[in-house]
Amino acid sequence: MRIAIIGTGNVGGALATKWSNAGHTILLESKTNKTLKAKTF
Repeated sequence: MRIAIIGTGNVGGALATKWSNAGHTILLESKTNKTLKAKTF
């Protein structure tokens, strides 16, 4: 499953890690961290 998460804080990062380990494709988006526009696991 492809999942997009807006926000890379504690909750977004934890969900991305768990879902990525379960085999899902994750797209992270953050407006506060200018060096991380989008990251796909």
